[in-house]
Amino acid sequence: MDQINTGKLIKTSKIMLLILRILFVLLILMAIIPWIAPTTDIGKFLLSFQGFPAIMNANHKNIDEFMSSITLLSRTLGFIGSILALLPLLLGTMIMFKISKNYINGKVFNLSNAKSYSQLGAIYLISALFLQPVYQIFFSACATINNPAGQKVIAFGIDVNNLTAIFFAIILIAIGQATKLGQKISEEQELTV
Repeated sequence: MDQINTGKLIKTSKIMLLILRILFVLLILMAIIPWIAPTTDIGKFLLSFQGFPAIMNANHKNIDEFMSSITLLSRTLGFIGSILALLPLLLGTMIMFKISKNYINGKVFNLSNAKSYSQLGAIYLISALFLQPVYQIFFSACATINNPAGQKVIAFGIDVNNLTAIFFAIILIAIGQATKLGQKISEEQELTV
């Protein structure tokens, strides 16, 4: 790789690393703030961003009324649901830290990056098939746990978001395998020369 492209790769990777660090902090705040300050504008926005109002009890007119009526148990269930919803993004961000640091050090096509891409794919596949439905269960339990008997709901579903995540997970796994193969070919060529 020539000097100009290497310099661009390092600069871009450093910028990406900074963006990833900011994103990581924002993701943690997205999981915590809605359950500490749910009736604030930012709390309401983050809850709506996570899809919570869609499963909110129909007897409540707005999020303020609903959140003022829920118990510590409901908030705990909601917080666990938020963590589960954001867990793949948190783990993915940490893996991208590793890849960006490798790129900064000039290690582009290596076994570590290949494994990292495959890990990203596996995380998003597990998320689509397991974590997304489980966090929906926690959110629905949070929203209805204080309802009278017979009106409590535990619900989950599979939708186009799950299918999209499965599709991109498979692509990431394939990229990881292709990178691993490319690294192996590169090693064989170095031994041949």
